[in-house]
Amino acid sequence: MNFLSEREIRNRRLAEITKPWYRVPVPADYTVEEYHPRGRFLDLSDDSASDEDFYHRNGVPHEVSVRNNPGEYIPFKKFMMTIARAWARRIPTPQPNPELFGDDHGSVRINFFRVIKARIAKNKSFAFWSRLSVVRQESALSQVWQPMPNMQDHALHARVEAIAFSLTNIEFERTDIEPLKRYINSPAVRIAFDEYFEDYLQWNLATANPQWNIVQPRLADRRNLGEIRKANGSVDKSDWTHDDYACRFIICLYDLTRAKFEEDGLTEATDASSFQSYFFSEAIATDMEDRHWFGFSLLTLLTKSFQMNALYPVANYLERLVPALYEEYEPIELDWPHFKVAAIDLSPFTPWDTTTDYRTNIDVHSAVSNWGLMTEIEQRTLEGVDGESDTELDH
Repeated sequence: MNFLSEREIRNRRLAEITKPWYRVPVPADYTVEEYHPRGRFLDLSDDSASDEDFYHRNGVPHEVSVRNNPGEYIPFKKFMMTIARAWARRIPTPQPNPELFGDDHGSVRINFFRVIKARIAKNKSFAFWSRLSVVRQESALSQVWQPMPNMQDHALHARVEAIAFSLTNIEFERTDIEPLKRYINSPAVRIAFDEYFEDYLQWNLATANPQWNIVQPRLADRRNLGEIRKANGSVDKSDWTHDDYACRFIICLYDLTRAKFEEDGLTEATDASSFQSYFFSEAIATDMEDRHWFGFSLLTLLTKSFQMNALYPVANYLERLVPALYEEYEPIELDWPHFKVAAIDLSPFTPWDTTTDYRTNIDVHSAVSNWGLMTEIEQRTLEGVDGESDTELDH
């Protein structure tokens, strides 16, 4: 007798639900004016593997709202084939030599289909790296590591490597462990995290992670940073989201840390350790190389460590904040909140971009083969070898 895996059962169930959507090709509809589409997901809550569904993990909707009828939805593929294909604009391109090519080569006409495909590619990168970090932190806090011969500190070593990788990728050095532990207990971290706790965490104890695909673009635009810095205790935050509080934590953390570095005479990235280098970085990326990645990942770590301690208190939590970095820590299995990624932006009124190349500069091969920090399945997923089609439009 052949038994189907949970993944096969889920995929077959989803295929049955979506089968009527795609049987007849539909031509583009050029009569639909631009509007603000809204996406939604099918209710797969009774499916034991629904948290692994591609769409739920990556923010790609199953269905999209139609114009002038908020209650009516069409399949996402139909939206892409009929509406997104029909919306087209000319967008600027790098201007070649006008003496050779004239004045007609400063823009190119594209349709919204390509724009959405590009947004999906970007969202997949955001989702992959933030989920990878969260999973490593959860395993460090709750996985019971089996002892290994001739390696008494195997469990501690495994926890520290998982946490360090989640914060800084494979650039972390063992000599940075003690500085990292001291930094986590420094005033810069405690002041920023205390504010986050007072404003958000104490009222949302079971919160999931902030959404990297919301936080990173907001912090990448320096025009937003001034308003975030001004958002102290006197500012009305009643309409703030979790991602707003996460941005505030990261900016406070970086400002306080940089001030301490300046006080200590640390002014060059060349003198900084692996995690300290983030505070000198100007990099903007969807993965762990982004300058604000360390702050984002540290917040998820501090939050998960707090959640673990809230259920299973340890005596030295307040002195350490992340007890899992210490030898005497005893992991306990825990059902963590579901990982979150914001849905892709379906609006044609957001600036159009067709960039789809989000290949990472991180040495993924070494992370898999040399260090065991990533699995081969994760590598294949990142490289596009495994996994579903983005939109079911490639088949």
